[in-house]
Amino acid sequence: MNREKFPIVKLDRTTAQEMLPIFINKGIFSNYKALPTKEEFLTKAKAELGVETLTKEQERSALQSEKMYRTTNYVVRNFGNYEVGFGLSFLMNNQSEDQLVNALSRVSLYKLGHRIASLILAEVYIQGKTTDLVISKERLLESLGYSSYEKQIYARIDNVMFSLMTLNYFIHEYKTNVTGKLKSKELGWFIYAVKSDHKNYTLSVNKNFVGCIASVMNNEEEAERDFSRGYFTYPTSILPASKDYSTAAYLLSNFLIMDSGNAKLNNGEVKIVAYSIRRLLDVMKIEAARNDHAKKAFLDALAEVKIINKTTPTLKELSSMKSSRLLDQVIHIQLPSDAEKLDRKIKSNHLPTK
Repeated sequence: MNREKFPIVKLDRTTAQEMLPIFINKGIFSNYKALPTKEEFLTKAKAELGVETLTKEQERSALQSEKMYRTTNYVVRNFGNYEVGFGLSFLMNNQSEDQLVNALSRVSLYKLGHRIASLILAEVYIQGKTTDLVISKERLLESLGYSSYEKQIYARIDNVMFSLMTLNYFIHEYKTNVTGKLKSKELGWFIYAVKSDHKNYTLSVNKNFVGCIASVMNNEEEAERDFSRGYFTYPTSILPASKDYSTAAYLLSNFLIMDSGNAKLNNGEVKIVAYSIRRLLDVMKIEAARNDHAKKAFLDALAEVKIINKTTPTLKELSSMKSSRLLDQVIHIQLPSDAEKLDRKIKSNHLPTK
């Protein structure tokens, strides 16, 4: 079957905003055995407070004192108002110490994992199903911007596939900074029933990640379809075009594509994405102890992104601002509002040449 090389697809908005960013975490299992346990933190907190039982607020405070800890089945990373659990329970409970160490060494997601997950979700839309997807390895390489001559990429992709089918996740979001109430999401594995041969991957995708795209593909009566999570149009040409972007630039590109723009500023041909730079630093996962370092990382990444028509203030004007002022500066980022026009812009100007 002939297919367009880099088609435009639809992806679930909640998945893109809340779930896929989980993959942009490095070194979660690199020091697994040395991580303190949840029980150790709570025992220490009880001793310091002189109590036998902790309140929910006290427990949360104790666990927030460290960025990461482990439980029986998860490594948990704390992000302030929410925490994310990365689980390898299948491996942790069913394999020897040597097998576990080997498995943990294969866990690899980060930017490549995010890109492959996006591509798999695009295939769900293209193939119109969530189970028994067949993804050609040759097409996968091409869709990511690689060639078959880059032999090292095969092992990296295999490790990502291994990670996507063995890692499971939860998100615990605290509703306020004061109460200990949790909004919990158990996400499970991204993919399952994965098979690989020399030509194809065959796999199925967890419907938690597919979201309302299942309804987009569903031809049943409108009453049976649920669009509450929302969806957006995604040109897959951005995947090969952003192959050599920094992670920060890649995440900014995806955010700009997904965002619908400011309703008061948009005008037909273009959309205007308007946020404070501090907000964009969070989107781009730029963490810097010093404002000047954050400023440099942001401006460097902004300069990489090639889907932008213009920004207000300009890059030059932003560069001249003091670092402390820059973080609270609202930036207007202009790009094509129509997905097909954006796709043409990417394909004509920014795809890697062979």
